[in-house]
Amino acid sequence: GFTVVGSEPSVFNWETGAGDCSPDGIYAVHHRGTDRIYFYNVLANTFSLDADVAIYWDPASGNSGPCDLDFDEIVFDPQIPNTLYCYQRNYSQFSEPDATEGSLLKIDADKNSPTFGMVSVVGQIPIEIMRHMGAMFFDSFGTLFGYGSPTINPVVQNTLISIDKNTGDATTVGVGPGASGNDGCSCPFNVDLLKEVVELDVQCDTTTIVYQISIANNSFAPVTDINFIDQIPYNGVITAILPDNPMGGSQGIGSGVGFSSIIYNNFDLQQSETFVFQVYVKMPTLLGTFPNQAQLTGLTNTPTGIVQSDDPTTFAFEDPAIFTIQGDDIQGPIEDIFAEICDDDFYDLNGEIFNSTGTFTQVIQNGSVLGCDSTIQLNLLVNPTPTEPISATICRGSSFILNGVAYSTDGIHTETFQAASSHGCDSTVILDLTLVDTLITVISFVDSFLCPGDSILIDGQVFNTAGTHEIFYPNGAMAGCDSLLVIDLFIEEELTLEITANPIYCIGDEFGSIEVNGGPNGSAPFSFSLNGGDFQETNLFPNLTPGLYTVEIEAANGCTATFENIEVEDISQTLYIFSQQTEFEIDLGDEVFLNITANFPMTQITWDPDTYLSCNDCPDPSAIPVDDINYTATVLYGNDCIADIEFFININNRSQIYIPNVFSPNGDGSNDAVTIFASEGVDLIEEFMIFDRWGDTVFSAEDFPPNDLNYGWDGTFQGKLMQPAVFAYFARILRIDGVQELRKGDITLLR
Repeated sequence: GFTVVGSEPSVFNWETGAGDCSPDGIYAVHHRGTDRIYFYNVLANTFSLDADVAIYWDPASGNSGPCDLDFDEIVFDPQIPNTLYCYQRNYSQFSEPDATEGSLLKIDADKNSPTFGMVSVVGQIPIEIMRHMGAMFFDSFGTLFGYGSPTINPVVQNTLISIDKNTGDATTVGVGPGASGNDGCSCPFNVDLLKEVVELDVQCDTTTIVYQISIANNSFAPVTDINFIDQIPYNGVITAILPDNPMGGSQGIGSGVGFSSIIYNNFDLQQSETFVFQVYVKMPTLLGTFPNQAQLTGLTNTPTGIVQSDDPTTFAFEDPAIFTIQGDDIQGPIEDIFAEICDDDFYDLNGEIFNSTGTFTQVIQNGSVLGCDSTIQLNLLVNPTPTEPISATICRGSSFILNGVAYSTDGIHTETFQAASSHGCDSTVILDLTLVDTLITVISFVDSFLCPGDSILIDGQVFNTAGTHEIFYPNGAMAGCDSLLVIDLFIEEELTLEITANPIYCIGDEFGSIEVNGGPNGSAPFSFSLNGGDFQETNLFPNLTPGLYTVEIEAANGCTATFENIEVEDISQTLYIFSQQTEFEIDLGDEVFLNITANFPMTQITWDPDTYLSCNDCPDPSAIPVDDINYTATVLYGNDCIADIEFFININNRSQIYIPNVFSPNGDGSNDAVTIFASEGVDLIEEFMIFDRWGDTVFSAEDFPPNDLNYGWDGTFQGKLMQPAVFAYFARILRIDGVQELRKGDITLLR
């Protein structure tokens, strides 16, 4: 019967389809009416609310807000207890969102997490595998399973699927009985033992079996002092355990490799700890079905203290690992034979004749020791008889020896050499023999020629003169006949040419040139090469830097002439043009003298600009400029060479003007008059006026030259001497550059 451990008074109208218990005794139940999950502590027959949360969508799911789903099942992950898994049906149901139909969902069940209650998408289970899943559960090894219906019209919950909890990928495990409800349960929180056959190799004499054993502790706590026992039946012997004793227990006496049992005693399993190892067994080959089951003993959390192994490849619970051997599975021994024969031979295999290259199989009934059929596989290579052709020419009257046989007639002759090939087969030589009559062969080199200075070496003899030459060769022709070599030799005329090296002459130039002149004898056209470079048709090599060069000329007949140490000089480095002074600073009106000096004849001189100059085509003009000015003198010399030199003249246009501030017109010949003194930059005194202290004009003069006392004031007014006093003056002065300057001040008259 059932025992009531508590109730939840705060929730009315309980409607739920999903609940599960965690490894630490927390029961989670989904309340459809409020879209909340309640977590109750149910350990030791207690019942108290531990936490509750309104579930909501992870925005990354494509949904938002509260998660309004009618779950058919929720299940705790035994390896991650704070995580719940559930499934949204893959068809329209009420107002459930379309974006997540058919998806495996994950709920954060950690009450201390900032995302407590958030529902996120793991992945979509393919529609052809599942559309309605009423039951979900984990096994002890953390594998998620679901039981439900791949169809919805009608819904028939009879299909078991395995689900990857990290991606949502699912595969169908099998089909079972139909389930009328939407719930399923399992108890992954215990100690499980799995044993399965992962490899079976059946031979005529012996059979090798590989078992894989998995031990997992998914109970609430560690288990200690447990034992593993596996008895191998049917005279099976353990040949390997990989890895050996991974749990670290003590190995029982008479067990392990070389024995028919495995015993590991007194080992511990920590919570969530899993061990996997493989056992290799060899046994005599027998026909039949062979089950085998291991067990764990010493467990305190099971009624019997014993857990039998389960074969995970079947639906049955705690069933043994089974393999079956049928007559067709048994294979007899196979023998490979490799052989070679000649193409005129054969190979006899147990009375069967083979004479072609290939692989042939022969089965011998009951040919093995145990009565199994045995197989012989013949790998035969047929080597062909090698044939070698030989061509030979001999003088008539002599013979050609082949395999001890002398041949002295024209034609084809065949000889067979017994067992002479590398494979021991016969070989055939076919001789094509040609006879040549004894005669003198004349070979004439007509129109052969040499270039001047060349020679030709023929059979150790040197020839370097024109004419006909002969060499006689006794037995020198093919087949030992005499021959005569006739050489008709022609020597070309010597090539002549004139080479001119054009130096670098103009100042500032970088390159000179070499020019090949004159018509060389020999065959036209001609080509020219500089310093071993490519040949060219033009006879000018421009853009050459100073140095020594080699010129080679080649005629159409291939003869060449070489001229070395042709020097291109840089004469420009020895030429100069200069002036002792190119920059001047003078006062307005001063005269400056320009000068050009060169160590080469100057054929023409041009000054630019030519204003203010005494001459514009001489090397030493003078200038009286009124403004700052730059002159460029362009000099022509040599063969169209040009050189420039620049002069810079800066004018100080502050006029040197002096008006005395005191004078004594007493007739002593010193300072008897006052006038305006100025430098050459002043052209004219346009106006000079002197006033008394009442502003009356006592002196006035216009348009007179500076520095002339004859145009100055002598201290009189209207013919009378003025009394000592201070007078004011005003002057308007015109410079030679057309600029007017105004001056004013005081003059003291003394007696």
